[in-house]
Amino acid sequence: MIERSDYRGLLFWLTSPLIGLLIPSTYVGLSFLLRIIEFSRPLAEPGSVVYFVGGIACMILISWLTIFTSTRQGALQVKHSFSLDDWKALWAPFLVLGLIGGVFIIMDYGNLISYSSFNLYIIRQSFSGREVTPFAYFSNLLAPFSVMLLGVTLILLEELSLSKRALGLAIGIGVPMVYSVGLAGRSAIVDLLVLMPWWLLQRPVFGKPIFPGRIRGFVVGVLAVVSVLYLLTLVSVSRSRQGEQRFLEVLWFNKPTVVASPTLEDSLYKVSPTLATGLSEALFYWSAPVVVFDKLYKHWGLPPDYMSALSQVLHRRLVSLGLSSLIEAENERAIILLSYGIWPNVFSTAAFDLIRSFGRIGAFIAQIVFAMIASYLYVRARKERVFAYMYLSSLFYLMFFLWFQRILTSYPLHEYGFYWCGAFLVLGLQKSRSAIRSGMEMGHGW
Repeated sequence: MIERSDYRGLLFWLTSPLIGLLIPSTYVGLSFLLRIIEFSRPLAEPGSVVYFVGGIACMILISWLTIFTSTRQGALQVKHSFSLDDWKALWAPFLVLGLIGGVFIIMDYGNLISYSSFNLYIIRQSFSGREVTPFAYFSNLLAPFSVMLLGVTLILLEELSLSKRALGLAIGIGVPMVYSVGLAGRSAIVDLLVLMPWWLLQRPVFGKPIFPGRIRGFVVGVLAVVSVLYLLTLVSVSRSRQGEQRFLEVLWFNKPTVVASPTLEDSLYKVSPTLATGLSEALFYWSAPVVVFDKLYKHWGLPPDYMSALSQVLHRRLVSLGLSSLIEAENERAIILLSYGIWPNVFSTAAFDLIRSFGRIGAFIAQIVFAMIASYLYVRARKERVFAYMYLSSLFYLMFFLWFQRILTSYPLHEYGFYWCGAFLVLGLQKSRSAIRSGMEMGHGW
């Protein structure tokens, strides 16, 4: 039987940034080693694999050392007497701001798209050359609050009334779904699949069971995951002209980079087309970008663009003013990939985004710095249970989970999430300093 301390230690590691990076790394590594998937053609630069795998190995090592050292210093020893008043005070503001963000995105979509037929394929095509409205900027700015609301609601389930639970979960899950369905994309759904379990696994830190109601909560949680997975496949099927035969398009699209083994490909034709679509996308979602990285690693010659590291969103805005080299970089990327017969709209891993921002040496250092910061914040979040630290830790976990695609801050929702948490921490620090100063002044008065 697992002791309570061992159970708590296991959960501590499960939601750490180290595991967030280890999951996709193990999945992709085994997929290639077991020849479930294979390279379509020889690597352009074998050194790209050394660079990519070496960077991940260093991140895992640094993350382990940072966390292990902190656990030796008592990071798992948290005080059980903890007030949730600060968390309760966040629920209402997050609800209002998350809801406003959802309304803005619906207004943005409504001005651009006819939803009369609700055909996700047509919606996707409508977005390809659209001009965003002011509502889009406000919605992106406020979008993180719906995900913040979801985290706070999952921690406070026992303290909230039934109506508040329903409202918090509806906004926390519904608004990201609106983003996903409106854009005919799937990133927001994948985010929820990662973030919801992450927040549930934080509940024991607050002295609560992972699932409220235990068995009943576990069943509800499993049904929720199955429903989200089904929606993920449904969106994937609906966004393609192939419909239920979407897996054929997936196999064709990824053929210039990776291919499924003959046995596996034959199996995809024998199962349900919808299931085949989900399986094929799961196969290529993380693996194909490794091959794309190889091609870009060999041929990329543009100087570092530090602005792209500061803010992907701001970077795109500066293009219209002629103050950014984003167009040049995107054209260079497209030329390289098209020379190999690869479509330019593929993912190319977080490592490439860092190379584009800092160069090869700078990107390698940046990976290690990311691992150190993420691990330090995670340990501090578990010890202090401050919301901003918790939310930042969830974003870093998600960033590492998606490391084989693109760096997390390329998505406006999460980029603004980092900025909002930074603001929370600054305000919290100022508040603490003011309290200390007031205490000192009172002491002098005595």
